[in-house]
This record gives sequence, structure tokens and C-alpha cells, in this order.
Amino acid sequence: MNTGGNFGAIEDLLRRICAEYAEMPGLRVTNDQAKRLWGLDATLCREALDCLVDLRFLTLTSSGQYMRLTEGAATTPNLRMARAALEQRAGRKLAG
Repeated sequence: MNTGGNFGAIEDLLRRICAEYAEMPGLRVTNDQAKRLWGLDATLCREALDCLVDLRFLTLTSSGQYMRLTEGAATTPNLRMARAALEQRAGRKLAG
């Protein structure tokens, strides 16, 4: 899924990723696995996962897997902050 500049789709993507982790306790995926699971390009996938790490929803293990930072009841992070961070990154790439 390429958002093609549709930043509303980024928030939807982040919600989808959070929902998948909430529905599958213990889910651990590498960037390549996540790419295939959610049909994303490598850059968007890594940036979305890294935003969720920054928001402390996910953590990156030493083996390169993304997993929920805590198990149990899902607490959805402030996705508007994450969307803004991704928009800012995309803006820098377009300007660069």
C-alpha cells in the first residue's frame, strides 16, 4: 500500500497495525514480514513501525522483530502525533 501523499491513509495504517498487534498477542514481525503482511513498501513499513516504537506501542528486539511493548489490554497511542511525524519525514524527503 503506497499512501501516495494521502496522509489520512497513514493514520488508518497505524490504526490497522495497532489492531493487528492487539488481536494477535505475542505477534513479532521483522520489517520484511510486516511488509508482506500489510502489503507495504519497505520505507513506509519501516517508518510506520518506527513511529509506533517512538510512541512506545512497539519495541524493536535485538533480533530485528517488532513486538508490543506491553501485553494485555490494548492502549492505542496518539496516532495524530505519529501521523504528524510521518508527514514531517515525507515532507523532508520531498524537499530533499
